[in-house]
Amino acid sequence: ALSPEAERLLSSGFSEDQVRKVASRFGKQAFNPDVERSVKPVLKWLSSLGLSEMQVQKVVSSYSIIFRRSLEESLKPRVRLLAEVGRDQGLGDAEITRMLV
Repeated sequence: ALSPEAERLLSSGFSEDQVRKVASRFGKQAFNPDVERSVKPVLKWLSSLGLSEMQVQKVVSSYSIIFRRSLEESLKPRVRLLAEVGRDQGLGDAEITRMLV
């Protein structure tokens, strides 16, 4: 049986192979037991950054421990810093977004 987190990824468009990759690379530590408070907000936030569904899947597959990180205290500040540095270097939003994937 799949965990609620794995089910949530599948229902969000991830393939079974991508979910297996996340689970095999990071095991249970990749998932927070509270799917509504961990997986859903992160997926929504990644989409709000302008990432396509495929790009969101790539980010999660590559950095699947993302669900164990605090959205407000870790992920958002890091992306803000990345955007700030990118803008200081003259990059536009599209180029900064591509750096995430």
